[in-house]
Amino acid sequence: MFISAVFYTTTACLLKYLYLNSAINTYEFTYWSSIVIGILNLVMFKLYHRDHMLVRDDMRSTLVLRSITAFLGSTGFYLALQYTDLSKATALYWTNPMMTAVIAYLVLNESLSFIDWIAILVSFGGILVIQNPWSKGINLNASYEDNFGSLAAIAGAVFYAISQM
Repeated sequence: MFISAVFYTTTACLLKYLYLNSAINTYEFTYWSSIVIGILNLVMFKLYHRDHMLVRDDMRSTLVLRSITAFLGSTGFYLALQYTDLSKATALYWTNPMMTAVIAYLVLNESLSFIDWIAILVSFGGILVIQNPWSKGINLNASYEDNFGSLAAIAGAVFYAISQM
């Protein structure tokens, strides 16, 4: 987990640096990263001698839904990195465990304990603290971009949570 966290953090920092110092946009990055991930997946299937087209009939629609929602989740995070601070985008995006719990409760009728609900409320309070909707914005353009980035991060977290169910 530590190695994964280090690589994820490094990727986010490099992507933010790329956005600041080049003309590349989120959609270009998402396009190329999807192609690279697809090629890596095919290589892994070949290494383990698996047929990548063998998916049970009852799992195909679920797999397509998970793929689309995971794509939208990562795109939301990449948009957030482009339009808001790295720390804010990361903190808002990683509320997806809270989103997963709430969506699982609503859609799958999973049970949540009292402690789970307290943790969800504290997480939601953390979102409010990070977003700080009570502050007075001076620069409306910066505020618009920051709000768009925050909404993209939260939408990305919701879509990623759906893809994990």
